[in-house]
Amino acid sequence: RIDVIPHGEFSFYREVAGDPAREKSKEQRLLFFGRIHEYKGIGILLEAFSQIKEQLPQAKLTIAGEGDLRPYRDQLEKLEDVEVRNHWIPDWEVADLFTNAELVVLPYLDASQSGVIPIAYSFAVPVVATNTGGLAEQVEHLRTGILVPPNDSKALADHVVQLLANPLLRAELGKNGWEKAQNEWNWETISSQVALACQKAVVDFRKE
Repeated sequence: RIDVIPHGEFSFYREVAGDPAREKSKEQRLLFFGRIHEYKGIGILLEAFSQIKEQLPQAKLTIAGEGDLRPYRDQLEKLEDVEVRNHWIPDWEVADLFTNAELVVLPYLDASQSGVIPIAYSFAVPVVATNTGGLAEQVEHLRTGILVPPNDSKALADHVVQLLANPLLRAELGKNGWEKAQNEWNWETISSQVALACQKAVVDFRKE
């Protein structure tokens, strides 16, 4: 007996960001955000970014989060326009990163779910993620983002290029993500779902 409750939205970061109407930095910047773990597919992302640069030389990538980047040192040294923020990210810096990102990329090899996706949606930033674990429950393909096969750098690169080259599609996906976060993942709705799940559990326990 399982109740599925989505990850809540993170719009409080927008308050930290200051003026929500301020313009982005005009850069075609991708963002990988979160702790550095092998299952998150950073090696695949760097392979993909090399291919992206061949088609869009102006593209940039930010990797932000704590963790061990030594396994990717050789790849990083061969790439240009990769910014690394290898530390714990405070709230104000989270807001800055997502405000200036055109796309958020989750190249995970495996996953349960991700808190990164609700943050991206709260900033109306579309997501390119791998179709693994619970990510497909958070990203609606071609509505709030794009899903690609895991461990496929070419597919990841091709779809990132598609979105970077299409600002109207990016804006539409970002708007849909923001609406999804506000309408479906708001904390009032989620707290009601949690309360109902607890009530059902108590009733089932008493029956047993």
